[in-house]
Amino acid sequence: MFCLASLFSTAQLLASDKPLPVNEDISTKAVEAPKTGDYQTSYAEVLKYIKTNNDAKALDVLREMAKDYPGDVQVQNNLAVLLTRQKKYEQAQKIFETLLTNNPEYGVVFNNLNELYAFQAQKAYKQVFADSPLVRPKGNLLTLNKTPEAIAELDRLKSDPAKRKSFELIETQVRKALEDWRIAWTKQRYEAYINAYVPDFKVEGLETHEQWAKQRKWSVLGPSKIEVKLSDIELLIVNDDLVSASFVQNYQSNRYQDSIKKVLYFKRLASGWKISQEMTVEVFLK
Repeated sequence: MFCLASLFSTAQLLASDKPLPVNEDISTKAVEAPKTGDYQTSYAEVLKYIKTNNDAKALDVLREMAKDYPGDVQVQNNLAVLLTRQKKYEQAQKIFETLLTNNPEYGVVFNNLNELYAFQAQKAYKQVFADSPLVRPKGNLLTLNKTPEAIAELDRLKSDPAKRKSFELIETQVRKALEDWRIAWTKQRYEAYINAYVPDFKVEGLETHEQWAKQRKWSVLGPSKIEVKLSDIELLIVNDDLVSASFVQNYQSNRYQDSIKKVLYFKRLASGWKISQEMTVEVFLK
């Protein structure tokens, strides 16, 4: 895995969008550098966990930072890199894509996204060339390139109770939208199920939303009984209008049953939070 070089220099904060060097240890001095605010403190905590090979803890801190500092390029990129290391490729890809759309000048983000694209292509071709080894993406983390004044402004905005309340409201709304989707499917309420998606939702292989809706009608109304249970739900706020929800879905009907890991992307519309993308990322054998 990648090891990070010193994040904090005694002379200055590292600048630009250069990736952190690989195969270098983080000095104790870097981890214990003076803190100027919650942003810098949290970043040092991330480094400490990465240094001790505790990516899961580092990911937890970055998730909280993503809530506190939405749209921050360093936080979002590094969150996506750690999601990549946790093999949560679809979530990482969405963050990289959003970052690149909003910040096209960031070459590191572009390279990280390309690594994921290449990996997805490898997985597809491996079905044909079974002996080809998969090269898993690792990604480059970005250094902290903010002045003390910029960090202080971020921490000032973070302390705004209205902003924190806004993110809590988003999580509540998305969890409700997810539960409404589950209930509509379980109760076989076809119209409510279809309305849980954006009006132009479609999937690969079907050209229109209408074709997808017609296909789903048979799946929702066909069985005599359906039971859908969700567990291990994780929400990730990509931005104010896009949230990913990953979970384990257990589906059972009189026709079929399975257990899969799924990711739904909820997009904020005038009519509420709607599913804009749906992906199955893992299938568990029963």
